[in-house]
Parts: sequence; C-alpha cells; structure tokens
Amino acid sequence: AREGPQIAPIDYNEFQKSFKKLFSQRPTGIVVGVSGGADSMALSLLIHEYCRAHSIPLLCVTIDHALRKESAEEAEVVGRWLKEYNIQHEIVRLEWQNDETSNMAASRDKRYDVLTKITA
Repeated sequence: AREGPQIAPIDYNEFQKSFKKLFSQRPTGIVVGVSGGADSMALSLLIHEYCRAHSIPLLCVTIDHALRKESAEEAEVVGRWLKEYNIQHEIVRLEWQNDETSNMAASRDKRYDVLTKITA
C-alpha cells in the first residue's frame, strides 16, 4: 500500500476557492513558471481559467537553463502549446558562470530569483 497523504482530484470550483485563499488582496498579475511537464502545464491551464474569470493578467515563463542543446527547442514547444490556449509566454535563458551548473540547489535558486523579478 502507498504511504503518505491520500490525494484526490479536485474540480475547477474547488481549485478556484483554494487558489483565491493564497492572496490577501486581488493580484495585479500572476507569473507562473512552466517547464512543460504535465504538472506545470495543468497548473498553467487552471490558473489561466482563474485569471480569465477575474480579469487578472497571466504570464507563463519557461526558464531555459541552457544546460542541454535541446533545451531551447523544448522551451519553444512549451510556448507553442500555451499559445494554443492564448496564454502569454516568455522564455528566459539563464546565463551561467564557472561551475554553477553542477549544483541543483543553485539552479533552483537562480530560477526562483528570476521568476520573482518578472511581472505579468
């Protein structure tokens, strides 16, 4: 048997109620980091519906870590998928110095730092 919390799917109305609780006041815009994986794409679509219903600007951002030669094309694919849903998307390519790329924590911190400086 699987241990840990039991996860049950929620519908859009439940998501909307839960998501709204995150804000002490109405946001002026929302920025979402999206990798192109199933989780981040689903989250992007849910937040897009929320933003559309509440007239809140949304910007999805894919961080291209530039660690693999395929990463730029993968980021472009994410942008094409989101464009099908009329979701604004930007790609930010990270610049690396020395041996920063070998540290996953540094990569995550750099990604979060970039995302917190972007406005929708």
